[in-house]
Amino acid sequence: MSGFENYSQEAAQLEREIVRWGLVLGIDWEDEAQVAELARDAVAFRPGSQGMPHDPKDRARFELFGAVPVNPTEK
Repeated sequence: MSGFENYSQEAAQLEREIVRWGLVLGIDWEDEAQVAELARDAVAFRPGSQGMPHDPKDRARFELFGAVPVNPTEK
C-alpha cells in the first residue's frame, strides 16, 4: 500500500536536485526562451548506451532529463 510514502519530502528532494542541476547548467529560470528550449531538449532526450557522461554540464543534463517521464507509446 502506497499510503505511507512521504510525498512532500520526495518533492522537496526533487526540487533541490532540479535547482542543483539548474545551477550547474547556468539556467535562468526567468528566461522563458531558455526554459522552453530546455523543455524541448528534455522531451527529445533519449539516453544512449554510453553510460554516464564525464563532463559536469553533460552529466547534469543527463540527470535532469532522466527525471522526465518517457512517453510509453514511443519506440
